[in-house]
Amino acid sequence: YKRQRLKLVTFPNMATRLMDSNTKIDSQRLGFDTDTRFQVSERCWCGWKSKTVSNFSQDYLKCERCNTHYARRRIKPGAIPSFYSYHGYWQKRQMQKDHPILEERQAIFIEDGRVNKWLTDINKYIPNPGRVIEIGCAEGSLLIALKELGWKTTGIEPDPNTVSEVNKNTDLDVRTGVFPDVENLPKAELIVACDVLEHSYDPVAFLKTAHRQMSSGGILYLQLPLVNENTDVASLNINVFDPEEHAFIFTRSSIVTILITCGLDVHEIDVYWHFSQEIT
Repeated sequence: YKRQRLKLVTFPNMATRLMDSNTKIDSQRLGFDTDTRFQVSERCWCGWKSKTVSNFSQDYLKCERCNTHYARRRIKPGAIPSFYSYHGYWQKRQMQKDHPILEERQAIFIEDGRVNKWLTDINKYIPNPGRVIEIGCAEGSLLIALKELGWKTTGIEPDPNTVSEVNKNTDLDVRTGVFPDVENLPKAELIVACDVLEHSYDPVAFLKTAHRQMSSGGILYLQLPLVNENTDVASLNINVFDPEEHAFIFTRSSIVTILITCGLDVHEIDVYWHFSQEIT
């Protein structure tokens, strides 16, 4: 695999940053306990009902069975499209968290080497182009690069306005839906979910459906934040333990456990790939 010269897509209606860069989401999550978009989540994905508060955040419980940290309240499935909306999430919320907005992401991910890192990883297991489905594809940086290499691409985003914006400015096939409840998807040699699984209200259903969606011998490529018992709390990006977005924060052991539980084999865990934002 050679380092690819990547095409940059321009969004003509790129939003202007009107918010002060120092504006942050209140760390105390004011109103989170009463926000009707969220519901109490007493149990971990593994079924265990924990009584142990996470040492990383009071908004999370730590599962005594599998060691996953899970938010005390979880977004309701019906609220997902409106929460992850184009204006509310990909513009306003990203500015609040000091993250790039939707239209800025591709240029940053090309410049920092992230896209080429993804391509290199994928090429290691699937050297020949096939079909790929990316769950939570956002602006489509990876799909654009894969399509240039000959892949047949399908993306999924929960908000119809985000889908419309991306489809309008790229030649991608991005569909509206909240995975795993998306119908009529093709089988694929590659399923991708970068910074998505931790957002899922039901990661077991997510992974089992992804497994069924894979062609024989297919690969599931995940990127997500992982913590361990010896992780220094002070070293964590404050956006990792965000209970409004991240329903589950896995450890290196618990991510292996859930993958095996869902019938998947683990080929590799690369713990040395670090970038800012939500990656640890």
